[in-house]
Amino acid sequence: MKNNFFIKIEESSNMIKKEVNWKIINIKIYVFIMIEKLYNCKPNYIDKKTNIPIFKSQEININEFSIDKAAEIHDNALKWLFDTHNVKEEKLRREMIDKLQLKKGDTVLMTATGAGNDIKYIIEKIGSSGTLYAQDFAKEMLFAAYERTKAELNIDNYNIEFSVNDATDLPFNDNSFDATFHFGGINLYNDVKKGIDEMHRVTKNGGKIVFGDEGLAYWLKKTETGKA
Repeated sequence: MKNNFFIKIEESSNMIKKEVNWKIINIKIYVFIMIEKLYNCKPNYIDKKTNIPIFKSQEININEFSIDKAAEIHDNALKWLFDTHNVKEEKLRREMIDKLQLKKGDTVLMTATGAGNDIKYIIEKIGSSGTLYAQDFAKEMLFAAYERTKAELNIDNYNIEFSVNDATDLPFNDNSFDATFHFGGINLYNDVKKGIDEMHRVTKNGGKIVFGDEGLAYWLKKTETGKA
């Protein structure tokens, strides 16, 4: 990631004394780096392994997204979902992202990032000059998205900012994003309207917002499965 929270301080830098250890350097430069971000507040803490900021997070083991191996379990559920609907997953994801009408250099927010299945499709659109902010409320899912994205993309060539926060109380400034995208997860929000209002708040005037969620295949509605 080009724009990570922590930057390497070159030896020639006179901003911070050389004898200060790296942990203290990270703390001291944090406020400086935040100026270049779209966040409107400081995170509660930074994950030591990934440098991902944690603003608010879902409690562990509260649902299938906050348990051990959550991403793998979610993979199986998604396979069942798309097979049931007789829909090609990649085709649907690309069609939804196409509706954003993204261009190179755009700044995009993705809420409920999950295991990061849409990241590569958005990056294809905005390129290395754009920035993608990938959000989720479950640390377990977002950390999986981070690791999978590192394995799929040369992540240092792109601006991808991962963060754990509440989509109904986003830690971003108003009118920050050219587009906001969401697929799957809004059914879990405690306040769906507030989640949609937050997408609207942080998206620029004239920007695009596209969101969707799972539903029952129309040909199953009158079956025993559909009535259950």
